[in-house]
Amino acid sequence: MSRIAKLLAYAAGAVIAVTSTPTLANGPLDGATGQFERDYLTFILNHHYSGLRATELAAGTAVVGPTASPGPWPATPASFPFTPAKATNAVALSVATMSNAMQRTEINEGEAFLQSWYGFVSPLTVPPAGQQLIDILTNATPGDPFNIAFLDNFSDHHVEAIARSTECINQAGHQALRDYCLGIVTAQAKDMDMMRDELSSTYGITGDAGAVPEPATWAMMLIGFGSIGLAMRRRLKVGTIAVAFGSDTSGRRLIC
Repeated sequence: MSRIAKLLAYAAGAVIAVTSTPTLANGPLDGATGQFERDYLTFILNHHYSGLRATELAAGTAVVGPTASPGPWPATPASFPFTPAKATNAVALSVATMSNAMQRTEINEGEAFLQSWYGFVSPLTVPPAGQQLIDILTNATPGDPFNIAFLDNFSDHHVEAIARSTECINQAGHQALRDYCLGIVTAQAKDMDMMRDELSSTYGITGDAGAVPEPATWAMMLIGFGSIGLAMRRRLKVGTIAVAFGSDTSGRRLIC
């Protein structure tokens, strides 16, 4: 399934899910919204954890690993082995370095949310899809073969994070988590654009046939779809209340 098809596959779910958008909260949430937040945070932490290893393979643990110094990011467990840089492409190295820094920060923020709201932090683990990404990059030959593998597969790795985070923007019950998810969508969509552009301009590789929008465009469209759904839900609620009190939404009195 192509990147665009994967994004579209999640679009309907994100739009439909917005019909149950909860009231924003400050503390822990019960029911479906609380479960959604716990599941999302567990997903994104493990997704980012596998992304850390992918970026270490690209830029090298001496540059982006947990013991690298100086670094503008919080430390995470030094659970991956030392590895030299395998990427030589400037865009691949830039994306790897910036993504590593951002994902380390987001791991720490996500763990703080779980601890503060729900009183637990799950151990970081590499999910099956993340392990597949790591295996591909581990086996890729340094230089251009690795550059292509990283740009292509790390771009694919972003797809589910963008889709799940778009759903989070519409469903999370904490404003801080919605903001967190919006940051992930914006940053990863930008990274996808950079990687796809580099694959096309430097290596002549295009991921999707035909004229299709860039991933950032799709990400913003998904957010827009959710916003439309939310507006429709609010309009429906206003209309229901208005009819119940004997007026339409323009304020005119109805004869009941």
